[in-house]
Amino acid sequence: MRTVWVSLILVVCGLGGMVGIAHFRGPWNQQTSITAPIATDLLRDVYIWQRGWTPGVVEALRQEAGMFRRFVVLSAEISFRDGSWKVAEVRPDYLGMGEAIHEIGLAIRIGPVGAAGAGAMEEDSTQTKLICATAVAEIDRAKAAGFEVKELQIDFDCAESKLAGYQNWVKAVKRAIAPVPLVITALPSWLKHREFGAVAREAGSYILQVHSLHKPAGPDADMNLCDADEARTAVAVAGSFGVPFRVALPTYSYLAAFSPGGKLLGLSAEGVMPTWPVGTLLRAMRSDPQSLAGLVREWSSARPPFMSGIIWYRLPVLQDTMNWRAATLNAVAVGRTPKAKVDIVVVHSKFGLLDIYLRNDGEADGVLGCDGVVDWSGAGLVAAEGIGGFERLDGPAGSVTFHAVDVPVGRWIAPGEQIEIGWLRLSADTEVHSHVSSLSPG
Repeated sequence: MRTVWVSLILVVCGLGGMVGIAHFRGPWNQQTSITAPIATDLLRDVYIWQRGWTPGVVEALRQEAGMFRRFVVLSAEISFRDGSWKVAEVRPDYLGMGEAIHEIGLAIRIGPVGAAGAGAMEEDSTQTKLICATAVAEIDRAKAAGFEVKELQIDFDCAESKLAGYQNWVKAVKRAIAPVPLVITALPSWLKHREFGAVAREAGSYILQVHSLHKPAGPDADMNLCDADEARTAVAVAGSFGVPFRVALPTYSYLAAFSPGGKLLGLSAEGVMPTWPVGTLLRAMRSDPQSLAGLVREWSSARPPFMSGIIWYRLPVLQDTMNWRAATLNAVAVGRTPKAKVDIVVVHSKFGLLDIYLRNDGEADGVLGCDGVVDWSGAGLVAAEGIGGFERLDGPAGSVTFHAVDVPVGRWIAPGEQIEIGWLRLSADTEVHSHVSSLSPG
C-alpha cells in the first residue's frame, strides 16, 4: 500500500511499498489490550490489486471464490502530478467476475499529496470533492454491473503529522458513499498518535497493515516481509481502540538491489526487471508462509478485541512470478504450514533420450538451487547437458548430476510447477533412478 522512500526508484506496486514502524507505548491515553480467547472464526478476505485484468486474474478469482468471504478490488487511483490531481480508473472485468461472485469490496488508492497545498484536506476543498465523486462513481459502476458493494476502502499514504486533516477526508467520503461502509488502511506507526483514534472512529473500521514496515538494511540482513513479533505487538495495540479492524498480511515478494558496498539501489516486484549496474547484489525479500501460518493459528484461538479477520495482499494469479501460488495461500489462510515437495521427473522422450525435470508437488515454493541426480545401469552415456542455469556433472559410471550454478536470485519452483533442468542420452533403453540432493526446506 505504501511508498515513502522518495530517494529510491521503486518498481514495487500496490501494497508492496515500505513504511517505518514506531516503538509502541500504546494508543494515546489508553492501555494496550489483552488478547483473550474468542469463539468466532477469523474472516478471510483477499485483495485483487491488479491494474491489468487479464483472463488469468478472472480465472484465479473463479478458482478461489469459495475460499474467501470477500474480494476487495482496486478500482481507481488518485494521484497528484504536474500540479494537478488525476484519476486513473482500473476498470475491473465485472462481466467475468459476475460468473463467480456477486458481492465485492472496492479500494481506491490515493498517492502522496506532496505539494498539493495546505487546504487540500479541508472538507470543502476541490481535492475532497474529487475523492468523494470518484468513490461514488466507482460504487455506481459496480452496482450497475450487478454487484453488491459491501465496503469501500481508502488506501492513502497519510503523513503522521496530517492525520487530523485526514479525518476531514474520511468524514466527507463516509457521508458521500452512505450506506456503503467506509474502511481505511492504517499503519502501525499511526497508533501512537492521539489523532488516530478519532480518524479510526470516524471511519468505523480499518485495515492494519503489518508488512513491508522496514527498509532493507543491507544485503546480509533479514529479508522477511513481515516480522511476526512486530505484527503481534501492533495488533495488540490496535485492539484497544474499540474500533473493528482486520489485519493485512502479505503473499508477495520482491527483489532488493544493493551496490557492492551495501547501499540500497532500489526494489523490483512483479513485472519487467530493471537493468541494474554491473556488480549489483540482488536479494529476495519474501513472505514467510511458516511464520504467517503461525500467526493465523494464534489469532484463530486468541486475538485482541475488535480484530475480526485477515485480508491477504494479494490474490495469487498463475502468471505471477513473485507471489505465492493459490495452494500456499489456501494452506496459510487456515493456519496450516505448507511444505514444498520437490523431486526429479524423468521423461523418456525417444529411444535412449531422457528429459530431466524438477517438479514441486507440495503446497509451498521449493528451492530451485538444488541438484538433480540420475542413476542407471546396463547402458552407456552418449551425451548429457544441463538447461536453465544447471550444469552437467559426471559422477561414477552410470550417474549424472544436474547442478544449479546460474539460477536467478528470487527464482523458486512453485507448487505444481515443473522446470526442465537437463537431458541425457543413453546407448540403450534401461531403467533409471533419480533423486534430489542439497535441497533446503521450502
